[in-house]
This record gives sequence, structure tokens and C-alpha cells, in this order.
Amino acid sequence: MVEINDMKLEKIFFVLFLFVSHFVIAQSQTFISFGNGTTTLGSQWKYLADGSNQGTLWRNSSFVDTLWPIGNSEFGYGETDQNTTISFGPDSNNKYITTYFRKTISIPNLSVFSSMVMNIKRDDGIVVYVNGVQVFIDNLTANPAYNLTATLASDDGNTVLNAVLPTSFFATGDNVIAVEIHQNSITSSDITFDMELIGTSETNITRGPYLQLGSTDGVTIRWRTDVATDSKVTWGTTFGIYPDSIVNSSLTTEHSVRISPLLADTKYYYTVGSSIYTLQSDISNNFITLPPENTNRKMCFIGLGDCGNNSTNQINVRNSLINYIGSNDIDAMLLFGDNAYNTGTDVEYQNNFFNIYKDNFLKKYKLYPAPGNHDYGNSSSNTGSRTMPYHLNFTVPQAGELGGVPSGVANYYSYNIGNVHFVSLDSYGRDDANTTKMYDMNGAQVAWLLADLEANTKKWTVVYFHHPPYTKTSHDSDAELDLVAIRERFIRVLEQKGVDLVLCGHSHGYERSYLLKGYYNNFNAPLFDSDFNPTLHTATGTLQNATYNGSSNSCAYTYNSGKYNHGTVYAVSGSAGALGGTSAGYPHNCMHYSNSTNGGAFYFEVEDNRLDAKFISYDTAAPTVPIVRDQFTIFKDVNKVNNITVIQNSPLTLTASWNGTYNWIANGNATTKSIAVSTANAGLFAYQVKDEYNCITDTFNVTILPQTVAVSTKFFIEGYYNVATNTMRSVKNNQDGSSPLTDVEDVIIELHHASAPYEIVATTTGTLQTDGTLEASFNNTPTGSYYIAIKSSNLVQTWSAAPQAISTTPLTYDFTTTASKAYGNNMKEVAADVWAFYSGDINQDDAIDNSDSDTLFTDIENSNYGVLATDLNGDGAVDNSDTDAFFNNVENSIYSNHP
Repeated sequence: MVEINDMKLEKIFFVLFLFVSHFVIAQSQTFISFGNGTTTLGSQWKYLADGSNQGTLWRNSSFVDTLWPIGNSEFGYGETDQNTTISFGPDSNNKYITTYFRKTISIPNLSVFSSMVMNIKRDDGIVVYVNGVQVFIDNLTANPAYNLTATLASDDGNTVLNAVLPTSFFATGDNVIAVEIHQNSITSSDITFDMELIGTSETNITRGPYLQLGSTDGVTIRWRTDVATDSKVTWGTTFGIYPDSIVNSSLTTEHSVRISPLLADTKYYYTVGSSIYTLQSDISNNFITLPPENTNRKMCFIGLGDCGNNSTNQINVRNSLINYIGSNDIDAMLLFGDNAYNTGTDVEYQNNFFNIYKDNFLKKYKLYPAPGNHDYGNSSSNTGSRTMPYHLNFTVPQAGELGGVPSGVANYYSYNIGNVHFVSLDSYGRDDANTTKMYDMNGAQVAWLLADLEANTKKWTVVYFHHPPYTKTSHDSDAELDLVAIRERFIRVLEQKGVDLVLCGHSHGYERSYLLKGYYNNFNAPLFDSDFNPTLHTATGTLQNATYNGSSNSCAYTYNSGKYNHGTVYAVSGSAGALGGTSAGYPHNCMHYSNSTNGGAFYFEVEDNRLDAKFISYDTAAPTVPIVRDQFTIFKDVNKVNNITVIQNSPLTLTASWNGTYNWIANGNATTKSIAVSTANAGLFAYQVKDEYNCITDTFNVTILPQTVAVSTKFFIEGYYNVATNTMRSVKNNQDGSSPLTDVEDVIIELHHASAPYEIVATTTGTLQTDGTLEASFNNTPTGSYYIAIKSSNLVQTWSAAPQAISTTPLTYDFTTTASKAYGNNMKEVAADVWAFYSGDINQDDAIDNSDSDTLFTDIENSNYGVLATDLNGDGAVDNSDTDAFFNNVENSIYSNHP
């Protein structure tokens, strides 16, 4: 039996509150819930309110309560906030003293809980039993008889009583909670009962959470706990609202959960814990999925080298980087090796890496590591091991899950983010039964790397590993044979495959090279620091430094995309934790910038064809204030000469080939990336745009062709039409004896304005075909709405019934289908539903009358033949056969009908 007075309860609850607050209230499971009659139902209970004496057996698990009524809390009568009203009996002056309640709860794994918190509302007295054992009593004496009245609850049950119960009262599996409520008198006006039971846990996250295998549609979340539990992650796009969840039922302290499918380039908030409680759900538990491959947005990356030594410098670099990043998202966090000093033990990883970065980086930045010598215990005896804490602590895309060729090993791999291909290499471990290193050209790592780089199609390629080929800070690439071997045997592979950026650590400073190209020879006759010649060993042939700030020799590096040797920038960024030391000859001659005294991290951005990189350090007097101590910029596919041909009056926008600043020379010095230019006049025009430092120039040679609009028409001419074939005669061949048999006559086509005075806009001539078709093009003519007018040697000028929309895409207009296709229905039906233009206007005065007859009869009298307007039937001769249609048209006063 446990008796706890009110004062003790308050103290216990206060301590409990502090305890739960410290570990986040969400580290719990509610087994029984309070109800609220106005908004929510509580938990379901069985109850008995019939005034009977149930003795003691009803408290036990074996008791059969199948006939008891069921209801939801809160229970009682005489109040307004109750979900279930219980009976007080037939006599309000002689109410039942005792009411009984029973409920079975299931606890899947009691071991994860340290205690149970019980919260109770009661009016008046209460006794609580768990599995037949009394665990709480209030306003009653111990072991009360069924008809014992309680002490008055002056709060009417509105005060919540609290108790902390040891887990020893409970068992894994089913547990029976039995409660009896006693009235303080037989005439009491009300009764109340409700309960809440919460299991609390002391399970803690000891590592993480941290993000692995980040992709466009998923991420793997890892964390470690001090007690083995199952694993649960919930997530959603709004903080505090997590519609999706996944549970791994295996009990473990090393939790790894893959969540997917997710939307690309989307921010998600998440929680981690178990199926019964949440361990972490802060607003900083968020990440953004990788952008799609065709993304146009800026992507941001950070790189830490030699970070894990738990030093003041490590903290200062972290804090300055936090302040530099601000509220921006980071698409990937890279590690350049020596992530945990001194021997890469799990304890060192915990203290020097995970504890340092857990709150600000690891829970929201997707992590892609590379190993260093200290991650292998700084011992050659471990180089063949793949079970070092480094290998066990990180989940990497070794199966090609994120793009790239699968490596099948945990120590080197590749992946894609947007238009960037990343390659993480192992410059200390050994492959092939511990016999070959990264720089051995017959080794497994090189063979995989060659296949991976050959398959790469991304615009940018970034390779990172621990040991630098060029350095003079705490390590010397002239004196240390592994560094010499990397330079003289290995990096030619990277440069020949078009790698843009090589990032390393190992040396405890920061060094950044020029755009190097071919600064190596062979292992037996290596090129040293003193051999550096910018004319021979840089892609620019100069000391161009690419700081891109307007200072001398600072233009950005520019070259075209592709897997060829365009030059590579090498950066040593090994001062995110460890710091200090220089070697003989410091600084290295191939380095534009070197710093062995100020720690920092490598930060870079990629936006389409532009890469900007910075060394983010801090002010020693104010360590949280970030300082950019070095920077450089690379552009790809710029300085373009664009030859453009457009049709007059077509829209034309010119766009610079880079992201940055712009000055459009001779175009009002516009400063936008794109400008719209006029194409009103045909001819050749040149435009130029430059960046603000006159380092990049795009040229646009624009040829503006006269605008051409097109009309495809079909019409028949009355005198030439052959009813039998539904075509016209080969008039030109009949008249000149040499023209193609498909030709009828040369016809004039005019385009007229759609409104008065309907002036001519354009005129062209075309050859009418025997099937009635004619294709016409009009140069230097704007698109618009025009009347179509047809003229020929003897037909009556005929216009389209209405203006037509004319553009560069040919308009098809068929006059032959109905009289209404001509203005004023001015056509003749020459066959059933076939219409033709009237012929006979020999003098082309827009009317067929006696004025045309003089010429006709003169040619008949003289038996003229050849190309003559009087050959009205197109047979090549002027004779009486040409008069048939003519006199009919004269008689009917046919004339041209148009606006």
C-alpha cells in the first residue's frame, strides 16, 4: 500500500515536472487519458453503479466483468463536464456510496519506463489498485468497506491529484487498473472520477540524430540511445504536424531509419524516438531534400577538414560558420578526414565530433564523409579494416543510390547533387587484400574511379580526400612520399577527366592553388615546389587568382564544360579543428593564398555554370564573427559568341551566359541578365554584355531577315476549268509550248488592310497550279489581319469574303467550296458545289463589258495564238470557243466586288 499526502504529492509532481521538462514531455506514453465533456472523450472504462458489495475479488485480473457497462471518462453526476453519467440509485436521499471502475491496459515493454505518473480527479474518496494491489488512496482509510463514507472533497473533484508509481506495480503485457469511488454522504449532490496514467522513460539520445544518404526523395536518419528500443521517425512539411511515420520494431541502441518517398527540394521537420515516446522534436530537427538534377537554384555546401579534436579552434570555426550560414539551408556537409583525433575511437567520435556538431549541423545537414589517417587509428595495421568506428558510424551511398558508379565499399563512393558530381576517396586505407592504395594505378580504387568519372555527365565535378598533393603547412608535399605519390601518380587521372575542384585536409592550415594543369611528372623524377612555373603549370599561363573582386589579376577562371584537362583548383582545408605548423619553403609557390594561423572551413556555392568558394574563418578577438579570408570563382561556358537569325518584327531576348552582374554595352548600359531588343529593321546588328570587372564578354551577332508571311490559296478560273477532271487546263504550256503541265497562269496576290481605305500592304506573284493551288509568300510584311485579293490576265479581281489572320505559318484559304468565300459572293458555280472566279475582264478595268470585246474580236479575226489575255479558255488560240462564257458575263454585268 502507498499513501501519499497532498504536500508530498505536490513535491513529487514538482520534481516530476522538472524531470519531464528536462527530458522533453514527449518522452512518455499515455496509457489512460483524461476526458473533457465539452470537447474530447477520455479513456474507456467498465463500471458498476448498482450499490452492491463487490468484496475484494473484483480488483484482480481474473475477475470477469463482461456484464459491466462501458463508458468514456469523465464519469459522474451532478456536474456539466462529464462524458458518462452514472446512476446514484432510485432514491436521491439514499444514494449509493461506492461505484467501481475497471480497465485493462497493455504495456509492450515495461523496461523502457522508469516510472508511471498517475493523475486523478475524484469526488469524494478514491482507492486505486493495480493488478490487485492497492497503490493509491485519498479521503478514505485503508482497506475501506464498500459502504464506508469518504471525507469530503471540498474541491468537488476539480483538483488533479498526482502520484508517481514505481514500475514494479506493473508488468509487461496486460495490467488491470481497478478504482472505487466513495461518496462522503448518502445525500451528496455529485460524484466525479477521471484518471490519466503516463509511463515516463529515462531513455536518452546519446548521439545524433544525424542525416545520411540524403537524396531527392529520401534520407536516412541515425541516432544512438542508452537503452535499446524500437525506432520511430515521424515527419511533415510543417513543424509540429507530422502526418507520416515509420517504425522499425527491432530493439537496438544504434538506430537507422530510411524515410521516403519525399518531395525533392522540400524542407521537412521530423521527430525521432520509439513507438511509445518521442526523444527529440525540436524546430531545428529539419532538413531539405536534394534538388532535382535540372535545378536552377543556388546550392550551398560546407567542408570540414581535420575537425574532430575538441579544441577551442574547432568551436570557434563551428560558431563562425553558423553565423555565416545564418538561416540559409546547406545542401551537403563534406568531411575531409581526420574526423576524430587521435585514433578514431568511438569515444573520440562521440566527444570530438558528434557532441560538437549535433545541435547545429548534424541534425539538419546531410553528411558525406571521407576518412583520414586518424580515422584508421593513425596506424598502417588498420588500413585494410572496414570495421573501424569511421566505417560503422556513417552510412554512405556505396551502392550508387545517389548516382555515380557503385563502389561496393564504405570508404570511397560517389553521388550527385543537382548538376554537381561528388567523389569521396580514401587516401589512407588499402584495397586488394591490404596491398594497394589510392595512388596505385593498378588498384581497385583507381579502377572504380576511372569508371565513375567516365560515366559522369554532370557539369561540375568535385573530388575530396584527405592527403593533399600540394601543401607546405603542417605537412610537406615535397618530403612525404605518400603525398609525392598522390601528385606524381594519381592526380593526372582527375585532371584528364575534367575534375574542377580537389579538396583535401591533413595539413593543418588553409592553402588554395591557381588553376593548375599538368603540374606533375613521375614518382622517380617528381616536380617540387621550386619547379612551379605558372607559364607551364597553370591553365591560364599566368598568376591569375580568380578572387574576382576587381583587383589586379583577379578575373574568375573560365573554361568550357567537358571531360578534358581544362585545369583544376586544389584547396587544402585542414584547420576546422587542428591548426598550426609550416614546412620548409612555406608557402607553396602554386598556392595563391596560404594561412597556417587562422582556422576555418571551406564553403562553396554552385549556381548553374558558376562556382564561388570561400575560406570562412573567424576574428580572433571575436570568435563568433565570420571572416572570409580567401575566395575564388569559376565560370563555365561563358565568353560566348552567339550568332542569331530572326525574322523581322519577331520578339528577341538576349541573355548573358552567366549569373552575376551585367553591363550591356551600347544598349543603355542595362544591368539585367536579359534584355529585349528591337527587330523592327532588317539587317546585321551586334550586341555585347560584360560583367562588372570586364572579365567576361558575351557577343551576340544578330541577323534580322525581312519578315515573310505566307498564304496557301485554292481557286479556279471560270474559262480554264475542266468539269470532267475538276482541274484547270495547262494554260501556260498550251500558250508557250514549254511550261510545266502543272502550271496555269501567273497570278498577282495582294494583301489589303482590313479597314478603310483598304490600301495595299503587300503584293507578290505566284504560279497557279492546275489543281487550283497557289503558295504565296510576302517579304517584309508584318503579321496581321488582311483581305486577300487575286488578280490575273482576264479574271475579275476577287477578294476574300473577310479579312484573314496572316502570319509566318501559311494560311490556307479555299475559294472553291462556296460562293460566300468571295467578297459579295462574286463567283460562278462551274460544277456542283464547285465555284470559280469570273473570266473575261480582258482590259482589267474590274468589269466584263463591251469594252473588252474589241480586243477579243480582233484576236479572233486574226487567229492570234500564244500568251494572250483574250485566250479565255486557255487552249493556246483565240477563236470563237473563247466567246461562250464571255457573252454570258457581259449580259450579267459582272464586275469586281470588294470593299
